[in-house]
Amino acid sequence: MKNLFQLFFLILFFCHVSSNMIAQAFVFQHEATTSNIKSNYTTIDHTSLNGKSNMVLIVTPITKTGTNNSSEIGVKYTSGKWTIYNLNTAAKIPAGQKFNVMAADPTKNKNAFTHKTSSSNIDPLKKHHTKLSSPVSVSNTYAFITPLVKSRTGRDPRTGKIIQTKGKINNKATAVWLSGSQWRIYNVDQSAMPSGVNFNIILIEKNTIDSKKWGISGSTHLHKNTLSSTTSYLAKTAAKDDLIFATQAWISGRNSKTISVGHSGSKGYLKSNISTSKIPINTGYNIAIIKKPLQFAVLKPQGEFSTVGTNKPISTVHMAKIDPNKFRNIYTLDPGKMVLAPSGGSSSGNNEEAEEIDESIKGPNKMAGENIVDLFGEDLANKLNIKQEIFKDKNDALGFYYYLPKNYTLEWDKTNQKYAFYIQYLTTEEGEEEKIKVTLRLTPNLNLNDLTIAQSMLKAKKGSNAILVPMIIKEREVILENLKNINGVKQESIIISLSDDNISDPITIEWIMQGTGSVDDFVNSLFSGLGYEGTLNYHPYGEEQVDEKYIAAIKIKVNDEKTYGGLVEFQQTNEITNGFKNSMDYPMKPREIILLRKKSNKYKMQSIDLNMNQIDANNVSDPLTDDVISKFQGDKIEKLWITFDLIDCELCDEAVKLKLMGGASGNFKKDLEVLILPNILESVNGSMLIIDFRSPMTAPGGDGTEVFKLKITEDNIGDDHKVGGFYLSEGAPLNYEYKITLATDDDFLESEWISKEDSGGMRFLINKSIISEALGLEENDDNGETDDNDGE
Repeated sequence: MKNLFQLFFLILFFCHVSSNMIAQAFVFQHEATTSNIKSNYTTIDHTSLNGKSNMVLIVTPITKTGTNNSSEIGVKYTSGKWTIYNLNTAAKIPAGQKFNVMAADPTKNKNAFTHKTSSSNIDPLKKHHTKLSSPVSVSNTYAFITPLVKSRTGRDPRTGKIIQTKGKINNKATAVWLSGSQWRIYNVDQSAMPSGVNFNIILIEKNTIDSKKWGISGSTHLHKNTLSSTTSYLAKTAAKDDLIFATQAWISGRNSKTISVGHSGSKGYLKSNISTSKIPINTGYNIAIIKKPLQFAVLKPQGEFSTVGTNKPISTVHMAKIDPNKFRNIYTLDPGKMVLAPSGGSSSGNNEEAEEIDESIKGPNKMAGENIVDLFGEDLANKLNIKQEIFKDKNDALGFYYYLPKNYTLEWDKTNQKYAFYIQYLTTEEGEEEKIKVTLRLTPNLNLNDLTIAQSMLKAKKGSNAILVPMIIKEREVILENLKNINGVKQESIIISLSDDNISDPITIEWIMQGTGSVDDFVNSLFSGLGYEGTLNYHPYGEEQVDEKYIAAIKIKVNDEKTYGGLVEFQQTNEITNGFKNSMDYPMKPREIILLRKKSNKYKMQSIDLNMNQIDANNVSDPLTDDVISKFQGDKIEKLWITFDLIDCELCDEAVKLKLMGGASGNFKKDLEVLILPNILESVNGSMLIIDFRSPMTAPGGDGTEVFKLKITEDNIGDDHKVGGFYLSEGAPLNYEYKITLATDDDFLESEWISKEDSGGMRFLINKSIISEALGLEENDDNGETDDNDGE
């Protein structure tokens, strides 16, 4: 990898959801073994989780023969990997204990988030309750929770040493309750909920799980136990390979004992982990039954595929040794990855050895190029953002046909109507010309569904062993010569971040510009002429040097069809017959409908000319005419697209420019006034207090770098300081984060980053309550016992 750069603010503000990514959640099973158990925790070694501390994990134990794990469990991220953690730290996890694990990336799925208890969300009357502030509507969801143990790691401000302090643990059985329009988490034994403990939460819709949204399929329901027994059978069926998740939910009863899940024939069940303990009658449980996921495989040199998307790889398989009777299809999921779809349901994946043949990948044969127009037809070939020529591997036995993206364009999030373009106004010394950081992300717009269709057409033309695969890349190089000629760009500041080995990965480009006028000129140029162009040179596996055929174009221009994907895609005809919405920021003129039809497992394309009026931005089209609708009759329609022309619109240009600039300009630069109460150190028994601030609205916000540091080493009669500046639109709120570090005579405490919004006052008061809440100083003990016996 070269120039790898994590852009926190891009993830936070663009929340990009690509159809090429495995989605919003994935599930797998983890088994605790002697090699991964250490005392009270077992370490998960999963390629999609390692190194990703922000993931949200939900864990449910699976019933095992013999002694089951009887402690309440949580999860903890440590040393670059996730662990399943017994909250009773004296209890060792037994070898052979298995767990169902669901994981989601909160930057791509708003239904997955974390919650930290504090005085502001613990119910003052029902002190065993904490109220969740959900980023999504909760009315039609079931909540699934797992405690999150978070150690505090930081640097002692006096000695400079890195110190880690033990995270807060709530070693209690917990459950959820939907109170009106708000989910709550509560301690089942009604002991007070401590401040400063964390929970992972995933909210899943009721009944059928939307596989397009989640990337997993299955169902959810609320289960009520009606029998006095150690086992409670679920009403809904659960196949042997389905993964079951359970969270106790309030109906009327309480269960303070741990449970696990399992299968008996087609029935799923809940089981008490203590053999002599019965599951209380009338206790409720949110249940998710998730279908066993497909096996995802990553393409590697020498023909190897290593499985990911499951914690325990079923096997490492060679392309030439895949039993076609066990897998109904092999197709690209994400360029650089493959999916092996089991035939007839589940598959052991233990493929029998095929006849020994040369199975090594030798790289593309540039003398054996195939024109995709001949293979896929002109309509689909023109739609796909892949280069016109694909190349067969030099080893004919593999049947590999390699493709490359045709071009990379500015990334656009259709759902949120946002562009992967961000401007930061950096702080400068008085009298110094302003500096602006510009960051943008480019994408190849490769679509899984389209590639799957192309794969089917390739097989029809070239035989059953033909496989459309992404080019295996040794390295990529971006050439943007005209970027160096942009007025005000500091050449030494240009950073281009991209992976060497995955052609679907986005390209991130950032640089510093001097002067507000230069960034205005640059943004204006994105709407005129050709914008900015460049090339991406590929060095494929098997080639000694870069060849001119392996080049993709880069085009940075906003008001261009390619930015929006070139076509509008639909799944069913009824989505367009009564009119369809133009979700782009520009008017569009529909040209034709392209239908994908399927008959006898073969695809064919059909074009229907349209004579429709212009559709303004965010408006709905006229209904289709009867003449057009009549042409939908015939073979089954699998999918359809509408081609269009983007219409020039100066007012639209100006609106998008404002969107790109974040609605900010130098005229709206404001400071945050920080007020410090007198004797603040004495009030919290501290010897030093540090408050750090950061924000995406100033430098270098959102990327984890401190914006402003306020250090207090002695008390006085009160003071105020200014943090800034922040660039705000007229009337827009200031969003920022702060972190508090407190040093005492014999210890130090450091909070996590805490989000805050200022709606206009531009003042922040630092008092004892703010410090205590941030650092969790309010409790007398970790258990927070209380005599409160209120019901739910």
